[in-house]
Amino acid sequence: MTVPPRGRVPKWCSSSCRHRAWEQRRAADAGLAAVEVVDRVVEVVRVEKVVEERRVQVPVPRSPRSTRDWVDVLNRLDWALQTNRMELDDLAEIEPALARVIAAYRARSDKLHLRRGRR
Repeated sequence: MTVPPRGRVPKWCSSSCRHRAWEQRRAADAGLAAVEVVDRVVEVVRVEKVVEERRVQVPVPRSPRSTRDWVDVLNRLDWALQTNRMELDDLAEIEPALARVIAAYRARSDKLHLRRGRR
């Protein structure tokens, strides 16, 4: 007999079994049959899934927004380079980007110095 996961535990496996038990109780009440109907306790094992919620703070990389943020990023890069925290593969990967940054900085810096010289 299968027990549904919700609701009452069924007493009978089918309607025919229920009807047969009713007939036997009726006959026993009338003294026509020596049948004793006994209710029994049925233990049901229920498997429940427990979902546990965990909140973990994950640092989200964000772009520097202020001059101070950029200085912090550059200081961390300087520290990583000075303390040999980067592998040679890492150095090879950042080299082209760093070269572009230096070229852009020099071009911008030259314009700034030209503008200051005119005033």
